[in-house]
Amino acid sequence: MKTISFLFIIFSFINGAVTESVKVNLGFSVTLHTNTVIQSNDVIEWRFRKEPLAKVDRGSISVFNGSDGTFSDGLKINNQTGDLTVTDISIYTIGEYHLQITGEKSTTKSFSVSGLFGFTADVTSLSVMEGDSVSLDAGAPDNRNYDVIRWRFGNSPLAELDRKTKIISTHDDVHDERFTGRLELDNESGDLTIANITTDLSGLYEVIVDSNSGTHTIHQSYTVTVSEIDAVHWLVDHLNQDHKEIITEEKIQSTSATSDVSPTPVSLRLLQYFYSADVNRLMKTFRNESHAP
Repeated sequence: MKTISFLFIIFSFINGAVTESVKVNLGFSVTLHTNTVIQSNDVIEWRFRKEPLAKVDRGSISVFNGSDGTFSDGLKINNQTGDLTVTDISIYTIGEYHLQITGEKSTTKSFSVSGLFGFTADVTSLSVMEGDSVSLDAGAPDNRNYDVIRWRFGNSPLAELDRKTKIISTHDDVHDERFTGRLELDNESGDLTIANITTDLSGLYEVIVDSNSGTHTIHQSYTVTVSEIDAVHWLVDHLNQDHKEIITEEKIQSTSATSDVSPTPVSLRLLQYFYSADVNRLMKTFRNESHAP
């Protein structure tokens, strides 16, 4: 699984107004920041091209999702900051976004969002076996546009990288001891690797990449499901091809009777026909490893 995201910040001046151009791979989410202190009487309006998109009027929120339902509930607006989040960027949601804040101090801003077609964030759900290593892509192309990459597990901070200073901070032993000794953060890409993963580490992982300018944030979520390894999978991983003893279904069933896991009939037959091993020795080792602290 490898997903690459590109975000380039380019400023252009059109009739005195600043337009910020953002290029992001399809499937990622983008938050456009107002960077303005919102007053209680301010009216915040977002438009996509020429169509009304979202509005905050004295705390009351209206979201329109486009005249033809283009955004399909893919919009989120913060009624405190006025920031707009566009989830799951697609070819239908790339284009010009316009912000207008009306109040004591009026503000206008434009964002040109373009999508990269070479890469998509279509692999956001991963299924692995316990004991595997899992790598999650931060989607950060270089450190010219942003330095700080943050990872979260559920609602808890997990790891953080400052690419400029090369300082890595992991919170594995502070917020969640289950991650102790399992985390590796690449100091260039910000990609996160979880080694020897266990079933209780299934859940939602999120990467948050803030632009250095503070005007944009890109983020992506990954759902990781970790399944228990059964006796047959474990046996296959530990088979010794030098053994001549043929595995029978009855032998595996009898030796796994005292184990907490049960092989399936289909996997038993496959194992019987294609492999040979000292089942008693392997099953004893399997039980010891399975119940080790």
